[in-house]
Amino acid sequence: MYARTYVAYASPHVHTRPYMDNELRSASQSMHDSSERSAYAPAAHDKPSRKIPKFPFVLVAVLLIVAAGGYSFWKFVLNKPTKILSPATSQVDTTPKVINDVPSAPATESYTSTALSVSFKYPKKWKVIEASGGIRVESPGFTYNAVGLGDIAGNFRLYLRQGARPIDGSYIGKGIAIKSSEKLVYSQPAIGQRTDTLISFFGSETFESFSFFMIVGNFQLNLGDSLGSDYGREPDTYIMAGGYSTPAAIDDIATNAVPLDYYATTTAYKQAVAIVASLQLK
Repeated sequence: MYARTYVAYASPHVHTRPYMDNELRSASQSMHDSSERSAYAPAAHDKPSRKIPKFPFVLVAVLLIVAAGGYSFWKFVLNKPTKILSPATSQVDTTPKVINDVPSAPATESYTSTALSVSFKYPKKWKVIEASGGIRVESPGFTYNAVGLGDIAGNFRLYLRQGARPIDGSYIGKGIAIKSSEKLVYSQPAIGQRTDTLISFFGSETFESFSFFMIVGNFQLNLGDSLGSDYGREPDTYIMAGGYSTPAAIDDIATNAVPLDYYATTTAYKQAVAIVASLQLK
């Protein structure tokens, strides 16, 4: 007798066991994850980049700015060439300086001329000289600005007399009024003396500078007018004139021209007008 042998064949429709399916899926997933990590992971020799701090660059920039500023200060301020004065310009000038105006002072002094029958008051430092039928009243010395000459040492001079001489007429005749005549009120007129008069202001052959003022009585002058060289020739006519002069000027009415915006600003000028206003004609 033959023995039967049974061989078991797996059916193609027979399902494998569940745990085997899980193992297969896990293996497959592991292979997939491994491939993804290998694709996106950085290479072994690639190192992550480092962020460089900004502080060193800022410090260097600040140091460069400070250095540039220090160099500029040294070059343009500390390193300026020193100007060396020559012996001629470094010497001390010992020449006495003349003051630019006379000092303010009240009119405390009085003068009376019996020959001319006049009296007036003047500041103490002014000088009165009567000679040759006339009276000079001169201020202390000071410096004033003369047209064409600059600052010169001189004084303010008043001149008073009765009856103009030919030499006086040569100056009076050149006078051109620089503005209209103005009223001058006497401070203490004598008995019978008028209380006011007219004072006129002249340039020498021009109305663009001041040369002298003059008492003109009733003559009202306007800009550009002239008295003429024959004015005041009558023996009883008082001639009273004043202007900026110098001790070296010989003629009594000789004066220097000064700028129009200057002549009335000095203390010497104001004191001279006050002396004229103090006149008493007896």
